[in-house]
Amino acid sequence: GYLAPARAAEWTDYALEGTATTSNTLAVSFRQSGNNGPSLQFAAGQNTLGPLRLNNGGWAADGTISLPAGTLTAGKPFRFRIAVSGQQVTVSIDGTQVAQYSRPWIPASGTVGIRVSGGETGTLDDLVVRRFGDGPYLYADDFDARAAGAAGATAAGYAGLELVEVC
Repeated sequence: GYLAPARAAEWTDYALEGTATTSNTLAVSFRQSGNNGPSLQFAAGQNTLGPLRLNNGGWAADGTISLPAGTLTAGKPFRFRIAVSGQQVTVSIDGTQVAQYSRPWIPASGTVGIRVSGGETGTLDDLVVRRFGDGPYLYADDFDARAAGAAGATAAGYAGLELVEVC
């Protein structure tokens, strides 16, 4: 079936889940509002999370979160969940909560997407965004119809997105 996503500007308290693989780093953006908002960088080579801040179109690192040994391994798929409630972010990897932090500058609502820059590489699969609890799906894409390397991993919440496939 198909699911028409809620307007991205209205997304507030939700969880973004997916399966990712990276040989180095891959960042997932959430609550992007115009040229502002957060991303979370999964750094497999360093086994860390790196909160990032998009501020008026410029990216800046916003700390580093060390993970338990073996949480992220280069080239090994992992299941992530980024839950956003107000200005609090809770991160789980493979079903285990690994981080929780707040940032006062996080926009009240916004879009989701993927950020790769320079030599960063990665894949994303089975992306689902839904309201907390048993709330409705806001977006879902299994990326099965996309060729490897094709642009489109940043499709969630961007203009022109009309229908998405429920995973």
